[in-house]
This record gives sequence, C-alpha cells and structure tokens, in this order.
Amino acid sequence: MIKILVNKKSNQLCYIKISGHANYSNGGSDIVCAAVSSIAQTSINACLMFDRNCFNYKVNDGLIIIENISNDEITLKLLSNMLLMLEQVANDYPKNVQIHFKTKYFFNLNLEKYLTFSIGDLIYEQ
Repeated sequence: MIKILVNKKSNQLCYIKISGHANYSNGGSDIVCAAVSSIAQTSINACLMFDRNCFNYKVNDGLIIIENISNDEITLKLLSNMLLMLEQVANDYPKNVQIHFKTKYFFNLNLEKYLTFSIGDLIYEQ
C-alpha cells in the first residue's frame, strides 16, 4: 500500500511523504504505482523549474519526501494540484493508496539528518 502523509500548517502544505508500493500489479506493470510516482515527480520538476530552492526533497525507491520551504504562489499551487491528483488516485484505488492529513509536526526537518532514520522511527501527532 502507498501511504501519503500530508502536513499542513496554517492551511499551507509544508510536508508530504509518499511511501510504499501499491501492489496493484506486478512490478513494472503497476499502474497505481506509476500514477502516483508520475504525479509526484512531475510536480516536483514543475516546482523546480520556477524556483530551484522552493523546497527540500528526496526521491528513493518507494519513498518521496517534500518539505516546502517557500510561500511562493506558484509552488503552493503546484503542490496543491499534486495533492488533488493524488487524492483522485486514492479515491479510485482505496485498497492501494491512503492519504493521511496532519496539522502539526514536532520537529523542524533537516532532510539530510532525517533521512538517516528508518521511516518507522518518525513520530507524528495522530
């Protein structure tokens, strides 16, 4: 299952973590994984075309993390659009994609330090 954690602060997207695999089909032919990955990667690339410093991000197999550090209108609109598209995939494939919204996180992310931990080591407010 793909799990998407979305953190909003003052109604602004500030953190998105996409982890896991959809397991809709075999690797290489999983349309749900492909859709989520394409939506996220296209959105990241679009944001970076406008501002190379708009956010911190990391992409690995089965993991995409975006920490928004910009209040730029274009970045916010592109990330909001990405979330709308991911919500549509989650609505169409609820057994394969789940989105969870959080309103607060307990620490200021430093991605290089943060990514040395296992995903299970991170604690978020429920």
